[in-house]
Amino acid sequence: MRILIMDPHLDQAMAFARLIRQTAPAARVIGGYEAGRKPYLKLPYYHSLQECRFEDPGLEDQFDVVIPTGADSTVKRVSGKGRIRLGEVIFDEANLRANNKPAILTLARECGVPIPETWENPALIRQYPIFFKDAREDNRPQRLRGIAESPTALEKRCGASPGLIYQELIDTPHTFGVAFLASNGELHTHFIHRELCSFPVSGGSGVILQRHSAPRLLDLTQNLLDKLGYNGWGLMEFKWCSRRKDFVFMELNAKFWESAAFAFLNQPAFLKHLLGINYPGQAIDKAVYLKRFFLLPIKTQLAMLGKLPGCRLLGTEHLKSYVAGHLLPERLKTGVKQLSGLAKNLVGQG
Repeated sequence: MRILIMDPHLDQAMAFARLIRQTAPAARVIGGYEAGRKPYLKLPYYHSLQECRFEDPGLEDQFDVVIPTGADSTVKRVSGKGRIRLGEVIFDEANLRANNKPAILTLARECGVPIPETWENPALIRQYPIFFKDAREDNRPQRLRGIAESPTALEKRCGASPGLIYQELIDTPHTFGVAFLASNGELHTHFIHRELCSFPVSGGSGVILQRHSAPRLLDLTQNLLDKLGYNGWGLMEFKWCSRRKDFVFMELNAKFWESAAFAFLNQPAFLKHLLGINYPGQAIDKAVYLKRFFLLPIKTQLAMLGKLPGCRLLGTEHLKSYVAGHLLPERLKTGVKQLSGLAKNLVGQG
């Protein structure tokens, strides 16, 4: 069996590749990348890498299974086709409505799922601090996301940047993720995690995750899936709102999610339905993604040390080359910029 995994450098792609190699050793696993985007680090688990066009319909003739893992490959694979299939699971093109964040927030509100107060025009914001982020889940090298304490701070951070939405800040420490498979709007496989730490800290990928159980999260997820008539896989994200005494919906990722390895290891039903692979589940309570941990500011790393005992280590692939080839040079560049700025200030004061 020949299996093509698109966006092979992503954590969710390597989660697929690792489990396939461990449970189906006869399968040949190829990482597919688009022109100009070949991974610069050597990737484990893949027999080879291959340049391809994600939207190419001929890939289905070359491979027994084609797995789009990131937002870009998912959009290109499903757009115009109407739907794609992995094993028993159909993924509909209609799911891409989730990439329009204002639209999906409106649908959530219509079906009784609490959402943060949201503005698309910064001139209409009625309260600060606020959280801002891209209004669409587009494939771009730089994403705008963060917290602004005042209109002046927002102007400094974002300027006239188009395509943002602005939300009341839900100032509680954890994000909750409900990973799922659904058919005709019916949730049939799920795994819930709580992010004990994220990168960026203001909202981003989970760094330290913990298993979680909350019937209310499943009810809210089911309400929105039913509203959408959702077919496929994805991840819904929520935060707990102390003022509302309830969870509020943040966004729906209509793709495979970055923390997929944690879900796949705990809940083997995912790959059973997606690929027909059987393996015993592991009751992993906590996990830390090491590469993401090393991206945290050193001050945050130190603050998070107490949460690390008992964590399963994930994201350890090519860690040495990642640190040497990417992390240390980036930290060095940041340090040089900071020293340069300090020197300019000192010269200006003198």
